[in-house]
Amino acid sequence: MRSDQGFSLIEAMVALAILTAVVAGIIPAFTGFLNVTSHTETQSNGVKAAQIVLDELRRKSVDAISPDTNPLSWTQPVDVGGRSYSVVVTVCPNVSPSYCDAQSRQIIVEVKFNGNIVHRAETVFTALR
Repeated sequence: MRSDQGFSLIEAMVALAILTAVVAGIIPAFTGFLNVTSHTETQSNGVKAAQIVLDELRRKSVDAISPDTNPLSWTQPVDVGGRSYSVVVTVCPNVSPSYCDAQSRQIIVEVKFNGNIVHRAETVFTALR
């Protein structure tokens, strides 16, 4: 009499083929999720880098960030989350309408990672009376 315990070789091979097909479908999805997560982390850290630079500028008076006393544009390295970002700050850009006068400064901040812009912020600082 034949024993019915365990799997035959054919049953095991069919189960292995099904498992391989399932894993082959999951791996690309997992890789895609990792790419999306990495991109989102890069953008989130870019926002943090912009906040750091803007907070440093907020501590200064409007006169201290005058285009007469500072370069109109400069690049500042900022490390966030173990990554190094280049933050390009432009004060009183030649754009229309211009919000630069004796009491205010228009500031544009572009955050770059690996040469790509990951965040851009534009704001106007005004002197409080």
